[in-house]
Order: sequence, then C-alpha cells, then structure tokens
Amino acid sequence: MYREYNMQEIFNKVDSHYDEFKQFWIDICNIESFSTDKAGVNDVAKHVEKFSIEKGFQIKERTFEKAGKCLSIYSDEQSKLPGIALLAHMDTVHEKGKFGNPPVKVDNEYIYGPGVCDCKGGIAVALLTMQVLKEIGYNKRPLKLILTGDEEVSNSLSDKGSIDFICDEVRGHAAAINCEGGEEGKVTVGRKGIIKLKVDVKGKASHAGSAYSEGVSAIKEAAHKIIDIEKASNQEKITYNCGVIQGGEVANTIPHHCSFILDIRYINQEDLEKAMDHIETIVAHSYIPGTSATITELGRRLPMELKEENVKLFEQISKVSGKYNLEPVEKLFKGGGSDSAYTVLAGVPSVDSLGTIGDGVHTINERSTLNSLTSRAKLIVASILKLPDDFHIKDSIS
Repeated sequence: MYREYNMQEIFNKVDSHYDEFKQFWIDICNIESFSTDKAGVNDVAKHVEKFSIEKGFQIKERTFEKAGKCLSIYSDEQSKLPGIALLAHMDTVHEKGKFGNPPVKVDNEYIYGPGVCDCKGGIAVALLTMQVLKEIGYNKRPLKLILTGDEEVSNSLSDKGSIDFICDEVRGHAAAINCEGGEEGKVTVGRKGIIKLKVDVKGKASHAGSAYSEGVSAIKEAAHKIIDIEKASNQEKITYNCGVIQGGEVANTIPHHCSFILDIRYINQEDLEKAMDHIETIVAHSYIPGTSATITELGRRLPMELKEENVKLFEQISKVSGKYNLEPVEKLFKGGGSDSAYTVLAGVPSVDSLGTIGDGVHTINERSTLNSLTSRAKLIVASILKLPDDFHIKDSIS
C-alpha cells in the first residue's frame, strides 16, 4: 500500500523552499553558457551537480569533445512501476556578456537574464519537484532529471550524442515531462521539427561601373530564391525563414558570392519531403543566367510527434490542476523544437513547456515570473503523485 498525502501540506512544503531555489535559479543563470561555450555549460553542470549531491541525489554524466556534458540526476529508489523523467537543458542562445555584469536582474515580479526561462528556470522547477517528493518519502516511481548541453543547436555539438543519452536514460519510463519555459496555461503535446540549410550562390565578379554588364550578381540571385522559397510558408504546416544572409565584398563590385541560411519547420516526414523538394527545385533554378547554387545541411531536429499518449498525459495534468485549484491548462502544438522529440521517439508519453512561465525567450528581454517557480513545481508534484499505476490504460485520477 502506498501512503496517502495531504496535498495542501505538500504545496506548503514547495513554498517553504522558494528562497533557496530562487537563489539557485539566479546562480545558474549568472553562469553564462552559450551553446558553443563548452566551459560555460560545464560550469553550469558543475554547480547543478554540487547542489544535487548536497540534496542527496546521485549523478550520471556523459562528456563530449565539443559540447558541454549531459547529466542524469536521480534518486536510488527501487520500485516495480516505471519511472518518470523530467527534462531541461543547460545551454542558452545568448553569447557571453550580452546581459551585462551580473547577467541576472530581479524585481518584485520577474527575473531577467540569459536562460531564465529557456531553460534554467526549468532546471530549478525540476529539482524543486524532486526535492519535495524526496522529503515526503515518495517512492512509488523512480524519478530522474535529464539535462543536456547542446539543445539550442539541435544537439549538433555532441554529434547527436546527447540524443543518444536522452533515449538511453528515458526508455521504459511511464512519462516524460520537459521543463522548457512556457506560457501561462499552456502545456505542449507536440512540436514541429526543424532543419537548417545553408545555400551558397555563385555568380561572377566585375567592376560595378566600367564592367557592370559583365558581372553576374550572386546577391540578386539569392534574393529571387529567398522570396520564392518563403512564399510557400504556411503557419499551420511548413514554414521557411531566411534568418542570415552574407554576400559581396565592397559596394562597387558586382558580388560573385552570396550565402543564406534557412530555418524550416515541419510537422512530419511527409512535410519534410515536400519542403526539401520545394527548396531543391528553387535552388537548382537560375533566375539570372550564369549563376549556380548548392545546399548544405547544417542540422536538424525531429518533430515531437503528436501522439495519443501525450494527450492522455496532458489530460492527467489538466485533471489534477482542476482538482487542486492549480493553474488551468490547455494543450498546445508549438512551432519550436525541443528534446521532447527524442523522449517521444523512445516511446515515452511526453508533455513539454512545464518550466517557468515567461516571455522574451531568445532575446535580450528574456524574463520569467518568479512565482512560476513554485506554481509549476506544485503542478508537476501533484501530477506525479496522482499518476495512475496503470497509466496509459486508465486515465482517471484517484
């Protein structure tokens, strides 16, 4: 027999840890960890490891040549029921120094800084959740937190090793809850995949005045291609975005080279094939005679497929929220990718965006609401405690 818990007492326990975990949140955000800054990511990992060990958790890690390490933080609890995995990541999109010194600022309502929402707030939420469950003696299912160090660059720096780590650590679990930063009242049940491509266009250089007609502008050709590629975007299906373009050398020379980088978002393999056919057709076509172009793949992330099991897990969370007067939630399909793609790939029911609530993600204005640290921890704690033993067969809470 598993013990019954007084949920209000548990929520009070979550609140009692607020100051400690708020400071932990500030501390790890003050350690800047741009994805390519392996030392910075590993410094975050070192701080998280020390904090977790002091709390009585155990650590497994995997290191890589170019990427920051991955961590699995867990309690050594024995249980006959499959475990629950929490996820987050330690890297950010922000280069060191962009937010000043110190990087983190706090007022009465918000915390501001690199990764406060995406995704270091999620690390704090996940560890607070595990700490409270440990303190109340929860041992119905084993718990772990999986942290990666190159999520923001589609796991490319580890040569997909962080993907293997996620799949190895999560396989066989009953559920996976990704603590990526989120919107208030929204739980993600599916996400688009991402593929990033570089297109290199070649033309012919010449003097822009005396030999204008002899030149073939690679920039002009690239402009035609970008416009026609992006015309096919559909917010609900496939989107194409040229986010970076580089070309030319000086203003008085017809440019012989131009390159641009495309970010393509898609729902499934069929959409990906359509997108690639569209791009390849346009890249192969020369709008301006004398130009040519090639495509190089820079990286890709699989979609978090919208599975029935994901929706059932969301429904459990929604019921718990209503029962205990917590944050009302609705399900969401998002355009942005995350490591939840790989927990779904491993066959585990998954939901996402249950980290701290914020906005300005990936910008200099990134922020999170301070109170979402505890409100989201309460929602996850209650959802774990009330997950049925026979989850994915029976979908009602006790």
